[in-house]
Amino acid sequence: MVTGEFPFILNIDSGAISASGTATDTVSVGANVEIIIYYAVISSATGAFDLSITDQGGIAYQQEAVRWKTSQTDQYYMEFFLPLQMPPSSLFSFLFADQSGEANRVRMQLWG
Repeated sequence: MVTGEFPFILNIDSGAISASGTATDTVSVGANVEIIIYYAVISSATGAFDLSITDQGGIAYQQEAVRWKTSQTDQYYMEFFLPLQMPPSSLFSFLFADQSGEANRVRMQLWG
């Protein structure tokens, strides 16, 4: 597991995702704040899913969606090779696409 101190943790929750459906959660950054994310930690999920991250202009953080398997959801973390930088007054979307074929819900934390 990741060690060290992180000044803040952002909670992301997909809410209910229908079988083979999608859901989005967003982070709205304040005008006087810059957020730099180093890790995404999946705290729970009920099935496999893909994760895509985009900014308000639709520019994707990663080249393609990241696939998470159900076995990877017990405090499994993903380290961002290049930190995810969220500038002031920005909006970032986290799109969860169910790959399990059943209802799903994903809860994750962003550490920065």
